[in-house]
Amino acid sequence: MSHSGQSPAPILRISVGVCVSVSSRAPAFASLAFALPWGFCQITVRWAVSHPTVERRKTTDMGAIHHLERRQVIPIPLQEAWDYFATPRNLEEMTPASLSFQIQWGGEEPMHPGQLIGYRVKVAPGTYVNWLTEITVVEPGVAFVDEQRRGPYRLWHHLHRFMSVPGGTQCLDRVRYELPFGPLGAALHALWIKRQLMHIFDFRTDHLVRRFGPAPAPVLGKD
Repeated sequence: MSHSGQSPAPILRISVGVCVSVSSRAPAFASLAFALPWGFCQITVRWAVSHPTVERRKTTDMGAIHHLERRQVIPIPLQEAWDYFATPRNLEEMTPASLSFQIQWGGEEPMHPGQLIGYRVKVAPGTYVNWLTEITVVEPGVAFVDEQRRGPYRLWHHLHRFMSVPGGTQCLDRVRYELPFGPLGAALHALWIKRQLMHIFDFRTDHLVRRFGPAPAPVLGKD
């Protein structure tokens, strides 16, 4: 509000536009406007994001549910593989050091349904979040499932499945996840989070090769 004899205070307006296109689908535009609390300043952000059709299987009221799947054969018996993966403390050595991943509590018990495990993980330089997961399914020697109860995702459901194969054990990871913040979360996924998850699982693949050895060569059939 201006007073008599005084000029109105200037208003700074900043408009930022970001368009991320990762498929041939037409992008959906959205905008966010807010005023900074210390003066007449308005920032408007507009973005456009199109989601990969291979990853977006269905949507909720907030955004897309993404899918990630990895398979790896390690040259150890099924029981040895199960004992390694079903020990929560081993998750620390399977995670890149750049994430400063630490189990805070709950990782000492044998894995069981209903087990709660608290983690601390770095999501950006100098920024850490607490992550609480629950082990919801345990089939000894076969599979287990962990689900986020509190943390950076709106949904995180991770199936670990193990199967004895010639020369070792096949380890399957199947993850369903969803980000918060609607279109902003979709933009973050396209720009950074998807690559970060790929990096984490690539690191784990390399770690398992260093620890247990490479997958056995396929046996060729005889004439």
